[in-house]
Amino acid sequence: MDFIMPYQCQLCYEVIECSDCYHCLFSQRCANCRDCYFSYNCRSCHDCFGCINLRNKQYCWFNQQLTEAEYKGRLQNIAWTHQTIADYRLQFAQLKLTQPHLASEQIHCEASTGDLMKGCNHTEYGFDVYDQEHTSYVFDVRETKDSHDLFIGGFGNELTYECHSALQTQHGVSLNVCWDGNYNLYYCDHCFTSHDLFGCIGLRQQQFCILNTQYSAVDYKKITRQIIADMTQTGEWGEFFPISLSPFAYNETVAQEYFSLTEAAIKANGWQWQSMSKKLSNCAN
Repeated sequence: MDFIMPYQCQLCYEVIECSDCYHCLFSQRCANCRDCYFSYNCRSCHDCFGCINLRNKQYCWFNQQLTEAEYKGRLQNIAWTHQTIADYRLQFAQLKLTQPHLASEQIHCEASTGDLMKGCNHTEYGFDVYDQEHTSYVFDVRETKDSHDLFIGGFGNELTYECHSALQTQHGVSLNVCWDGNYNLYYCDHCFTSHDLFGCIGLRQQQFCILNTQYSAVDYKKITRQIIADMTQTGEWGEFFPISLSPFAYNETVAQEYFSLTEAAIKANGWQWQSMSKKLSNCAN
C-alpha cells in the first residue's frame, strides 16, 4: 500500500522505486531485500533499519552492524506511533545527506542514459524503465523496442511513438490508454484488441475504422494516407493530442509543477487558465 513504482514487491508499505522486496517499509530504491525499514539503495539485504547503500548485509541499524539479538531487541522496543515514525524519518534523512549517491542507477545496461534502468540497450533518457532496446524519452515503461516518447506502458510494445499508457501495442502513434494486442493504431483513445484504427475512441476488437466509422480495408488505407498527408503539411502528424483538447486548465495539471508559467503566458499560448476564485466558487456551489 501507498507505493510509487514498485516492481514484484509483496507486503510492502510506503516504498518508492523498489523491486523484488518483501515486507519492507518506508524504503526507496532497494532491491531483493526483506524486512528492511527506512532504507535507501540497499541490495540483497534483510533485517536492516535506517540503512543506506548496503550490499548483502543483515542486522544493521543506521549502517551500524549489530548482532541478531541486539537488532531484534531494538526492533521489538519500537512503539510505532506517528511521532516515532516522524523521528526516524528525520534521523534517516540526516544520515542520507552524509552518504554518496549514484548519478545514474543502471543494472545490465549498455549505451544508455537516464536513471533507474534495468536491462536496457541503446536507451536515451529512460527513467524507471526495464528491458528496453533502442528507445528514447521513456518513463515507467517495460519490455519495449524501437519506440520513442512514451509515458507508462510497454509489456511488448514495438514501433510506438508519442503514447501514454500503451500496452502490448505494435506500430502505434499518439495513443492514450490503448492495450491488449493493438497494432496499426493512430490517434486513438481507450481502444483495445484492435487494429487499423485512426482517430477512434472506446473501440474493442475492431478494425479499419476512422473516427469510429467502419470502412472497407481499401477505403481505410486510401483515406488514412490522405489524412496523414494533410496532417504532415500542417505539422500535426506525429504530435500528441494538443493541449487545446484538454478538459483541464494548464495550472490544474502537473505541467504547472514541472513547467510553471504565469497566467499571461498561458493565455498567450491560447491555453486555459483556472482562477482560484472561480475554483472556490465552484466548490461552494
